[in-house]
Amino acid sequence: MKVLIADDTRSARRLLQRTLEKWGYEVVVTEDGRQALEALRSPDIHIAILDWMMPNMDGIEVCERLEELGRFVYAILLTSKTERGGLTQALEGGASDFIVKPFDPHELRARVRVGVRIASLQMQLMRLQRLWSVGRMSSTIAYYIKTHAQSIRARVDLTRDGLEQCGKVLEGYGQLHKAASGGEVPVSLIEDLERLRDESDIEHYLEELPNALEQSLHGLDRVSSIVGKMATFFGPREDEKRELDLNAAIERTVVVTPRWREVADLETDLDPELPQVRVLPNEFTQMLSNLILNAAEAIQQKGERGRIRISTRKNQGWAEIRIQDSGIGIPAEIRPRIFEPFFTTKEDPGRVGNGLSHAHVVVVEEHQGAIGFETEEGRGTTFSIRLPIG
Repeated sequence: MKVLIADDTRSARRLLQRTLEKWGYEVVVTEDGRQALEALRSPDIHIAILDWMMPNMDGIEVCERLEELGRFVYAILLTSKTERGGLTQALEGGASDFIVKPFDPHELRARVRVGVRIASLQMQLMRLQRLWSVGRMSSTIAYYIKTHAQSIRARVDLTRDGLEQCGKVLEGYGQLHKAASGGEVPVSLIEDLERLRDESDIEHYLEELPNALEQSLHGLDRVSSIVGKMATFFGPREDEKRELDLNAAIERTVVVTPRWREVADLETDLDPELPQVRVLPNEFTQMLSNLILNAAEAIQQKGERGRIRISTRKNQGWAEIRIQDSGIGIPAEIRPRIFEPFFTTKEDPGRVGNGLSHAHVVVVEEHQGAIGFETEEGRGTTFSIRLPIG
């Protein structure tokens, strides 16, 4: 795991670097707070050792800026201060821990190990949320496929019955033709044919069969589309970013994401001129699915059918995605916490959260973007995602 060092004293930097490298850590070295903040935009760095007093930007300011950017880092402050008030200020400013200089190597090692454990727990949480999302989506997608299959089966049964009845009527007309060819048609044969037409309800089948076949073909196309897009959505995990058509990714995600159809109408307004963006495709589409599911749940809690609107726009150097719902909105008292790991408003103890902490990590830490929201209780919420272009 990478550890960042920020200290304006060369000797202190070299000592910290040698010590950490001896313990097997990969080290990134910076000389002041501005350099540190720029380096911490990298999603690979989860632990930072920051000198409290540095030129340009001190350690406390770096911690505060990280919170503004939404970037989680386990930040350990190096300080010569021992007063309780100063240390309290450091923790309130966003620092995770502190070490008093000159540092004791054993204490430093112990505190860095704590940071490693916390960072590892966060990554495990992301994997757990991913698996939970896939399981929730897969079960509901199976329901939609089963529903389409049942509809297709009903229409195939109708077609089979109709063809059987048409066969009986055609057989009767064949007997009539044979009798007419012999020069004499018994009245009983005509009466039997008329009775057969009435009993088979042939006119009804002739009217319904073309529609049944057309709807069966449409249902098969829907199943084929869902399966194909599931294969794309749940494809092998990729560790490298690649260019992605965000509009196409949104359309695929809408198809494979469950539940919203039960509670809302969904519309899209996708900018056809939106350029492709370099992303981790699977991480990105799963994050989108989480946000759509959250929108559906917010609408369901409101108790009336609602609306979800997804739009894309190019905004200066950003690709912007907005997901708007007409649900219950986010209560004021929990708004500051919704991106926290493990935070959830749901009572089910088996739930690990509502996916927003995962969305935050994907957008901010993995793609150096930004995520925010506007909300009004009783009227709905709009989440906005910005990703850098180029």
